[in-house]
Amino acid sequence: MKAAFLFVILPWIVLGCNAAKTTSTVKEPTDIVSSSRQALNQDQIIYFRAAGNEPFWSLKISHSGFQFSYFTSKIQTFNAPLVAPITGQDANVKRYRIVTESGQMNIQIIQNDCKDSMTGVLSPYTVEVELKLGTAPIFITYKGCGEYITDARLHDTWILETMNRKPIGNDDFSMGFPRLEINTKSNHFYGFAGCNGMSGKRIFEKKCCDLLR
Repeated sequence: MKAAFLFVILPWIVLGCNAAKTTSTVKEPTDIVSSSRQALNQDQIIYFRAAGNEPFWSLKISHSGFQFSYFTSKIQTFNAPLVAPITGQDANVKRYRIVTESGQMNIQIIQNDCKDSMTGVLSPYTVEVELKLGTAPIFITYKGCGEYITDARLHDTWILETMNRKPIGNDDFSMGFPRLEINTKSNHFYGFAGCNGMSGKRIFEKKCCDLLR
């Protein structure tokens, strides 16, 4: 799987340790993925989801495309193939323009805290979906909250084993080997950099060029 990871470290404490500029590898995580997840087609794995209320709706984005479900008198679904996002000067905003034989859909994802109107649960993104089916004259707008979903296989403690293609030892890191603990449920990471501790939040997004390959 090709993915892009952006780690936002809050805070990163530096106390004058000399950090070696090297190419490093990490220990493979233990297998925490169920056999059903492993067997799932990679294109079907959802990496962004959003939902809203009044009316109830949900949005799922995967390699295979968009799935927008909404409730009128019954649950209806609008499916569309994946398209590259439109990004403006503001890197915190991502837009999609989707046109199919069934209709048109515009999606706007903004990196901004969003509170669910029913549960009060906070999400890191506000989402707005505009949908126009067939020959309908106007778009119907749906608003809600969303989040990127980090691959569960990253949920583990990762330990540095080699540096510059050579195994590391106590002489390289006398205070302990660098390690990184990733919690995909809380979207936080914690670790030790060989001299100082580190922790912060993670933002996980897919790049358009990777998605469309």
